[in-house]
Amino acid sequence: MNSSDYKVGQFISARTNEDVLERFQIISVKEKYLYLTSAEYENDGTWIANKSDNPLVVSRLSKQDEAKHSQ
Repeated sequence: MNSSDYKVGQFISARTNEDVLERFQIISVKEKYLYLTSAEYENDGTWIANKSDNPLVVSRLSKQDEAKHSQ
């Protein structure tokens, strides 16, 4: 998928940094990063992915990282 094709609300499949394939919903699209939430688990925190990675790999954001990235 082209990095400019990502849209808020879209569901995608991506591998976590633990190499587990999961479904995510995009909650924010920035210049370089996608911010996602799990489509499989409630209250699972925020995840981040670099749009240029192919295949897409997501990592969980810590609470400190969430605050830093939301600015």
